[in-house]
Amino acid sequence: MCEFERRFWTEGVDFYRAHLAAGCVMVFPLPVGQLVDDQILASIGRADRWRDVVIDPTALYPVTDDVMIFSYRAWAERSSAAPYACHATSVYRLGDSAWLLAFHQQTQLEYVTQPKADTRALVEIDGRR
Repeated sequence: MCEFERRFWTEGVDFYRAHLAAGCVMVFPLPVGQLVDDQILASIGRADRWRDVVIDPTALYPVTDDVMIFSYRAWAERSSAAPYACHATSVYRLGDSAWLLAFHQQTQLEYVTQPKADTRALVEIDGRR
């Protein structure tokens, strides 16, 4: 799940188009705020993508067989902005054959030195990572 989530930080519109659920909502710290569907794609198309993203998972909770919640801390850098750290939560629903992002929210943290790699492993729950 960490690598899949990391790709939302680093990849572009094509990845988002393939992996967003219809009606997806994303909530970011201001000035971005809340984005829905095509607003998400437009924002990703304009934004410099993140690099050096480290994800430290804190929870993976299966709500039902086709919905799960993934929470983590993240550290990231990109050329057009100061280093960034946040608590993030993503809600996924199972599509026809793949997990689709239905909701994502970030709460910005004071940036501290980024760890060099994921700091702990996430325990597999019901065969899902």
